[in-house]
Amino acid sequence: MADSERVLQGPLLPVVAGVVWMGEQLLVQRRGPGYGADMLEFAGGKIEAGEQPRGALARELCEEWGQAAERLVIGRILEVTRHVYPEPGPDVLLLFFEVDAPADDEWWRGLCPAEGASLVRLRPEALREGDFLAADRAVAAALREGAWRR
Repeated sequence: MADSERVLQGPLLPVVAGVVWMGEQLLVQRRGPGYGADMLEFAGGKIEAGEQPRGALARELCEEWGQAAERLVIGRILEVTRHVYPEPGPDVLLLFFEVDAPADDEWWRGLCPAEGASLVRLRPEALREGDFLAADRAVAAALREGAWRR
């Protein structure tokens, strides 16, 4: 059975991700060892029980990038997508938020991505969906084509 035809076995897992703008560039994460090694992604993670989506994203960004991420300003929801991971993975409902980084160009150097991960600054037109984890590809493609342009 194809992943897109898989019957939902339980509730959708709610996940948040940040489309982090630094002026006209985006700040994305290159994954470290493990699942999706060396692939790009929009940082984020699962919404915990009782959490609101914006609060979950703020927490996830600080967990993944360190306390300097507290300076990020989480804005509106840009896109909501669903992604079905291969068996036995979950079905996820992804909420992509617009996130503004401080204007200070040196700010991002204070971020401390998780071990093995790194941060990459890219102009939207340089995004290639094949460089991203499957769950993030549609948003990467939309950004490259001019959606939500700064």
